[in-house]
Amino acid sequence: MALIKCKECGKDISDQATTCPNCGAKTETANKKQEQNTYLIFAIISMIVTVIAFFINPYGLLSIIAIIFSIVCIVKIKQNLAIKICCIIFMLINIFNIYFIFASMYK
Repeated sequence: MALIKCKECGKDISDQATTCPNCGAKTETANKKQEQNTYLIFAIISMIVTVIAFFINPYGLLSIIAIIFSIVCIVKIKQNLAIKICCIIFMLINIFNIYFIFASMYK
């Protein structure tokens, strides 16, 4: 555990603290955790849309939305490899889903 300076008040705080105990300012650790949680929500949305796309998918639009969410997760998530792998799997499932939709439309 290292000590860093608070950007607001200049006091020494733990590098693992999410807020400064003196002034209450958010630290870089809090910002990183909040950002990662945001992209985790994107991954969950991608999974939900992928499942829904199997049942209701007009012209592959839901699959395209899920692919976009998956790409955002793959690019933005820095540390959690398991979530990245899940997003890659969701993206591949949606690509195949779009392929089968268009293959059945143009037979």
